[in-house]
Amino acid sequence: MRFNFYEVCPCFEAAGRAVPFSFNREEDFKLFKGRSPFKWALTGWFSGDSDNDIAMLLGVYDTLEEALQVQNAILAPMIEARNLLNDKRPGAYDLLYDVIAQSSDEDKL
Repeated sequence: MRFNFYEVCPCFEAAGRAVPFSFNREEDFKLFKGRSPFKWALTGWFSGDSDNDIAMLLGVYDTLEEALQVQNAILAPMIEARNLLNDKRPGAYDLLYDVIAQSSDEDKL
């Protein structure tokens, strides 16, 4: 699985739990129009078996700022690598390699 993009979206309370609203699903607009968010979610989107993308909930946060901070932390190495490549400076490979090598995997856990 590889996430194609990330989305910070509002959550609404339904049946005692936080249900993410997606800007990518038209039916969500009908359900939650005019309601205030209960919490905020960070989702990762990946391609499904058909033409539909699938969202995976990565976390639920009390504030929009918290959700954006986590999303920005995930994107930061990719942004830095993109900037290095765009400026034709060395270091993009090493940056991404370090992030991957230091992240948890089954062997480390």
